[in-house]
Amino acid sequence: MRDIYQTHNGKAYRFLTFEGFHQTMMNQTLRFTQSGNFNDPLDLSLFLTNLVDIEDPNSQNLDIGRTLLDHFQKKMFGTAYLCCFCKEYKSADSYLMWAHYGKSHSQMCFEIDFGTTKYLGGPSTVSYPPDLVEYKNELLKKSSEEKGIGWVLTKSKIWEHEKEVRLIIDITHEKLDFSNLSISENGVHLFYNFPPTNVTKIIFGVNSQRHEEIKTLRLMQSMNLHPKYEKMIIRTSDLTLDSIPLNEKEIDR
Repeated sequence: MRDIYQTHNGKAYRFLTFEGFHQTMMNQTLRFTQSGNFNDPLDLSLFLTNLVDIEDPNSQNLDIGRTLLDHFQKKMFGTAYLCCFCKEYKSADSYLMWAHYGKSHSQMCFEIDFGTTKYLGGPSTVSYPPDLVEYKNELLKKSSEEKGIGWVLTKSKIWEHEKEVRLIIDITHEKLDFSNLSISENGVHLFYNFPPTNVTKIIFGVNSQRHEEIKTLRLMQSMNLHPKYEKMIIRTSDLTLDSIPLNEKEIDR
């Protein structure tokens, strides 16, 4: 049976700040972001649907068009919250992930093995079609469910280096357990219960500070958690990113 959700059953990595990770562990919640609040204006955009078509950005009706676009955007995608991961952390493509989301390689990422944990059913794999217009036209011929999944899991090919997978929560889903979540006052973020035992590895950036690494280690130890640890390095032989394993004594020496 074809998996229209494009489920990823392997390891995935979330890049974030040390502070963000510490909050995740202490609160035992994972933060999701509402659609429409991402850095790509075509991400979950009505322009990938046939519901809106604003051709002339210089039109005198631009303000009206923008207002309508915002209204329909929230109506159609506003109930979807996403948490984004990457399939890799030390490939050539990951270099930009550390630069953008690891704050100039100074922060960290953590691993979840979705092959062993079925947290929220596992993430879905993002597609990067070479021609978004052609993709849109083909998508509109499919079922309503396939359209919805396609809109949520499609980005421009320019983002292909991210190799992204997404955990998705739709707050209108009839089986959603609201006792496991909370939503920020402004509605931008959703926090869902997250077992800290899901973290199987922690990777420190090339430029991460030792005091942040030690603080992270001690936080995990205080919770009786002992994931694998790695430190990103620059291989001088070919000037590429790689990682080396660390044991807890090496971090806290």
